[in-house]
Amino acid sequence: DYTKAIKLKPDFAEAHHTRGNTKRNLRDFQGAIADYTKAIELKPDYPSAYNNRGVAQVKLKNYEAGIADYTKAINLQPDFASPYSNRGVAKKNLEDYEGAIADYTKAIELKPDLADVYNNRGNVKSSTFGDYEGAIADYTKAIELNPDDVNAYNNRRNAKSILDDNQKAVDTNPSLVSKRFLYYIPRALPSAILFGIAVVLFYFGLIALGYWILASVIGILGREAHSMIPARIAVIALVAGIVFWGVAMVFG
Repeated sequence: DYTKAIKLKPDFAEAHHTRGNTKRNLRDFQGAIADYTKAIELKPDYPSAYNNRGVAQVKLKNYEAGIADYTKAINLQPDFASPYSNRGVAKKNLEDYEGAIADYTKAIELKPDLADVYNNRGNVKSSTFGDYEGAIADYTKAIELNPDDVNAYNNRRNAKSILDDNQKAVDTNPSLVSKRFLYYIPRALPSAILFGIAVVLFYFGLIALGYWILASVIGILGREAHSMIPARIAVIALVAGIVFWGVAMVFG
């Protein structure tokens, strides 16, 4: 009995912490917070106590307090995956979706077998950012890690359905096709212009080079035929064409 253990040894931080876990499981979140707080008073460098107090705070919708506790746990133990995952949940509830994604991703980096974190990240990708392909990849990973995860199957099915419906809508709706066309054209236009200039310069350079070679070989244009001017023009045009081509590749 944790209460008896605490009476026998009031400075036993672990007993306060464990009793807090029991109270939290019984949904006595205020009691749990009190025990976690006592554990932290007795042992200020106790990352699990901060993390679990954060969970209890979030259950009471005290999201900012929960985030503060998770952050403290992370500061004490940077390789502790759980507070990253939990902080992601709190940030999602505060509509900090990019922050939630970042925390979920860090939790996965630290502990790649967290099926529920993949599922949570997939939910944010799908519902907030419309990244259905990314969400499907996350749900699939969650299923690989936990084949009995019914939520991940349902979420993946829904994401696939929405993705298929969106694709069909774009393919069959002329106005959506036009919008997609208008979306990409302005972005492709600069590189297309640069490619066009490069092609023109290449052709101009080849013509100048051909003129110089032909005149040099058959000598039908008199002494000026052997002038280096056409050759220089050819080199300049070809080099300029290469430069424009390279710039177009960078911006394309």
